[in-house]
Amino acid sequence: MLEGSKMFGKGEKRVINNFELMHEDDIVLKLDYDELGIEILNNSKLPFSLREKEVLDRADVLNWVSYRVFFSKRTYMDKLYIARKVGRDQQKVLADSRAISIIDNFWIKRPDTKRNWKQIQVLRDMNKDLMEVVLEGKISTRLLVEKFEDMTSLYTVKGMFPKMIYAGRLFKKGFNAEYEVIGYEIAKSLGIKVAEAEYVSNDIVSCVLFTNIDVSMCHISDLLYLTNYDFNGNPCQAIYEYVVENGELSLKKDLERLYTLAYITSNLDLVNNSENFGLLYDPKTFNFTEVAPAYDFNNAFYVPDEEYGIGYFDEWILNNLPVFIENNRDILDKIPETLKVVEDFKHLTNNQKDCVSYRLNNILNLER
Repeated sequence: MLEGSKMFGKGEKRVINNFELMHEDDIVLKLDYDELGIEILNNSKLPFSLREKEVLDRADVLNWVSYRVFFSKRTYMDKLYIARKVGRDQQKVLADSRAISIIDNFWIKRPDTKRNWKQIQVLRDMNKDLMEVVLEGKISTRLLVEKFEDMTSLYTVKGMFPKMIYAGRLFKKGFNAEYEVIGYEIAKSLGIKVAEAEYVSNDIVSCVLFTNIDVSMCHISDLLYLTNYDFNGNPCQAIYEYVVENGELSLKKDLERLYTLAYITSNLDLVNNSENFGLLYDPKTFNFTEVAPAYDFNNAFYVPDEEYGIGYFDEWILNNLPVFIENNRDILDKIPETLKVVEDFKHLTNNQKDCVSYRLNNILNLER
């Protein structure tokens, strides 16, 4: 985000001025937009996508911050602005959200922020009063009248459709939210790491967060800066090759299992959107520990026009499926039971069930 950019669609021109990028209680860098520029105080704790740049400038940092905070086009976001009394003023939005993330321990400390990291971290689970605003677009009179100084609006929950963080869970509404539970049941039956999900109502599900103060996640979109990936390439392949060269064997095997699950569930969003999978790391050492559990199945379970086993899917994953299965043969033993599980899903059409079953059987046939 640069000076004069139109972030909110009404021509309002704003800039983010001075702030400190924090990792827990450590200052990573200071940004003074008008005078001093950027002062880096802790290279070892820079976000992954910033640490690999030869020259880190203000635009890089501001883009990173705005990407985490400003999601003005999400459903009911206007209502959330009203409920939080911040309007469309970037300064107020940033101060209100503090750029807290649900996936790592970075946050933004503005000059008017009085709290420390422990206090900020606690606020991430105190948003119950905003639940109806975010998921239903309903603003209570109490929200409009009272001041809730000990809440934060968590703008850093990314995505376009309604979602909310509360009590260690992510709540999602509409846009195939029920697919989260189906993806969870399939992955669980195959022994593949997945975010636990359950139905809350007909169109709302909740997923257990797998990050906390001791476990952080880096999206693949940020990790691609560590690889030889170019934007005409394949992010799944780039990360796999990076892990093979630099990571532990467990990371490689977990990626193979994740990619196999993407094939089974026709999850193109994982293949095409590098925000939809990542690596977990230790926030104290910044060392990668494991592949994040599978999550975000909203765009899964498509039925291709061509043969179920091929169709429009990632060619690199298709070509490497035999290798993935050979390295993870325990999946084969679980497929018969998974086929039974698929038949019981109420939220999939018969064509969708046939597609999943076809792909499961196709994996079995790789042995023949």
